[in-house]
Amino acid sequence: MKNLYSLLFCSLLFAATGVNAQTWPCGATGTDNVTATLTDGTLAVSGTGDMKNFVVAADPPASDVPWWDKRASITRVTIAAGVTSIGNNAFRECNIASVTIPDGVKSIGEYAFRECTELTSATIPGSVTEIGYGAFRYCSGLVSLTIPGSVTSIDGIAFQGCTGLASVTVKWDTPLDGISTDAFENCRTAIVKLIVPQGKEGVYAGSPVWKDFYIEGFSTVQNSGSCGTDLAWEYDMNGTLTISGYGDMESYDGEGNPAPWNDFISKIYTLVLPGGEDFTSIGKYAFASCTRLTSATIPNGVTNIGQFAFAYCNGLTAVNIPGSVVSIDGNAFRDCGLTSVIIPGKVKYIGDRAFYNCTKLASVTVEWTDEDDIADISDLNVFGGVGQLSLVRLYVPAGMFNTYKAAPVWGDFNIVVTITGIILEKSTLTLTVGKWEDLKYTVEPGDADKNVTWESSDNNVATVSANGRVTAVNTGSAAIVVKSVNDDTKTATCAVTVTQATSAEIIGKPLARIYPNPTDGLLILHFGEAGTYGVAIATVTGAILLRQTVSDQMKQIDISSYPVGVYLLLIDDGKRQSVIKIQKK
Repeated sequence: MKNLYSLLFCSLLFAATGVNAQTWPCGATGTDNVTATLTDGTLAVSGTGDMKNFVVAADPPASDVPWWDKRASITRVTIAAGVTSIGNNAFRECNIASVTIPDGVKSIGEYAFRECTELTSATIPGSVTEIGYGAFRYCSGLVSLTIPGSVTSIDGIAFQGCTGLASVTVKWDTPLDGISTDAFENCRTAIVKLIVPQGKEGVYAGSPVWKDFYIEGFSTVQNSGSCGTDLAWEYDMNGTLTISGYGDMESYDGEGNPAPWNDFISKIYTLVLPGGEDFTSIGKYAFASCTRLTSATIPNGVTNIGQFAFAYCNGLTAVNIPGSVVSIDGNAFRDCGLTSVIIPGKVKYIGDRAFYNCTKLASVTVEWTDEDDIADISDLNVFGGVGQLSLVRLYVPAGMFNTYKAAPVWGDFNIVVTITGIILEKSTLTLTVGKWEDLKYTVEPGDADKNVTWESSDNNVATVSANGRVTAVNTGSAAIVVKSVNDDTKTATCAVTVTQATSAEIIGKPLARIYPNPTDGLLILHFGEAGTYGVAIATVTGAILLRQTVSDQMKQIDISSYPVGVYLLLIDDGKRQSVIKIQKK
């Protein structure tokens, strides 16, 4: 019995320590007794003294981090009391979601947690005095951060590229001087909440680095003024520029009279324009070079978009131009990152180079339904620099294809009649295993582009080919969806139910006997009756790989070149159909 207990104890000890545990020395010097043990994804650092500063070289790739080749499997790091520093590159590129840094650690080395993209929070203990160069660089999953008052130095790009940061808590009564100006580079600090000691909000708001944050408990408005007779503007620390009031906006220029928010032009992430229909125009150069702006919604009521209004907003990928707009002046959207644009039917004038050099433009939708209303851009370079216009889709109203094709410049686009809907002939379909049916569809309007894609919600139940042929594979239910190639919001669905074939539906002998199945290459088909058969082999997704007409009672088919997997053998004698699964070894 004693031996049995001893055996049980050893077994438990063996399980607790992990069969795959590995241990490495990682002390900085011979007097630093620090080790790291990796067990089931957890890297446990323990001992006394400083960790070694490791090296990671880019060209050629090399590292002396002992666990470097296993870094992707490391999901948790623990550091025991007694360890006094975290070495350079120690946990770089590990998949850790959390880390426990004990009180007693004094420094966090260069690139110590670089590119730990799964790391969501970091609480740095009150013993730490130094945060090294790039220590948390590109920790894009980092949401919250607490920095104690003990820290006296934060080196360059320490938190660069931590794009997920939502809040930073700091403990100094007086803002830290020993912080690099690029410590939080590319962190969108204008929308990161900075939590400071009570009563110190104003001090931080005027301090280098920290003044760019959104400071909790402090007025977020950074500046304000007027931009029209009855219009006002306000820029806040969230990076939001808000225009309020009514009437026409003042016009500016790119030289001596810039927009009043010009000092913040590179920090504007969000633009809010007045609601209602009383805001009537956007001034010249109003938002030019707002490079951080990604989208803009222009309210209904605006009739004119001034020259260079959104020029050089290279981050602007989407803009909503309302139906009230009558004129889009020259260079209004030049050098923007727009991927698509809709030009309403009321627009009468589009100025020279209005969309010049919008190289990402993939589609333009126009809403003029009368030939006389189409904006004449024949003598203007409206879409100059966009590239080959025949590669840009121009969506036009029903019945207007030939009209636009004959119009100067507009006819150079890849003209597509705007699709408004897809209608399937059947919205439900019931098939027995082995049967197939071709689904038919129509598009509205009739002259709209008819190119579609097909997909099945469950290929194990029913597959669909590129031409809409639905093949029943197994009993169950599946949704077959047809989707417009040019507008993936236009779809139609057929609900397919697959049932098992009844004895009454299987007449006579099976169409063919197939052997060997599974096969490593050669299939033999032995037909029960003489005749002519259509034979096809398809993938489970419906893609036809082979199609033949067979008139012999025995046929050999070589599939040795096919990848290993499951295929469908489809046989049709003109009256009956059958589907047989074949396995390629």
